[in-house]
Amino acid sequence: MLHILKNMEYEDEEARLTLLKLVEKLIKKLARVEGGLVDRFGELIFIQLLIRVNDDEDKDCKAIANNSIKILLENCDPSLRAKMVKNVMNNPSTDAVLLRVKMLLASLLLTIGHGESYFPEVVFKIVNDVISSEACRLNADYEESKKEPENEE
Repeated sequence: MLHILKNMEYEDEEARLTLLKLVEKLIKKLARVEGGLVDRFGELIFIQLLIRVNDDEDKDCKAIANNSIKILLENCDPSLRAKMVKNVMNNPSTDAVLLRVKMLLASLLLTIGHGESYFPEVVFKIVNDVISSEACRLNADYEESKKEPENEE
């Protein structure tokens, strides 16, 4: 499984799509097996799929990764789901990519019907992160504008 997950970044779109389809099938078949694939590799699968949804340029790869995340979240143990969601949402980074991932995750949770319990916390966290990020950017722009232009003589 680790080999498959490590190779989800193949340059060839067909190779990535094939691996993503394989992961999707494995999740579908093994998600409810206690002590199985999802229990052992759930967090790693989850992160790799989030990366694919965010980074992949191929729409088919994104769609398969997105569907696989839904299947994983729908079928995994509730404590594992909560742990995976918390790990993403509690990341203090205000990086634009992470903010997009958080918004994607919030929408997926709502789509599968598990968002209600996370939604207030998730929305607050995303909004807070966006505001913090923009405040830092605006402050940096303001400080830059205060600097006197150098005189050219």
